[in-house]
Amino acid sequence: MNRTIERYQKRAKDVGISSRMVKDNMQPVKEDAFTLAKKIDILEVSKRKLLGDGLEPCSIDELQQLENQLERSLTRIRARKLQTPKFHPFGYQILGVELTPIP
Repeated sequence: MNRTIERYQKRAKDVGISSRMVKDNMQPVKEDAFTLAKKIDILEVSKRKLLGDGLEPCSIDELQQLENQLERSLTRIRARKLQTPKFHPFGYQILGVELTPIP
């Protein structure tokens, strides 16, 4: 019986330690979650602006920054598109693959 009580007390002590560790670790996790939530909000606002929603309150400088960002994005997309064999001027020949046309 005493052994059972000792085991119970040991487990209860271990649970107390682990619950205290959980409480101690909760504050940084809450801060991280709050920071990530703010970042998500900022990204959503940026996404809406890039899609053309809610541009009325934007200044001319903000609109020019958006235009420049869209131009840079389009340039990167076009460059990446040219890197794919399907859209490259030499097509799949670069890879040594010959495609036969479908009649």
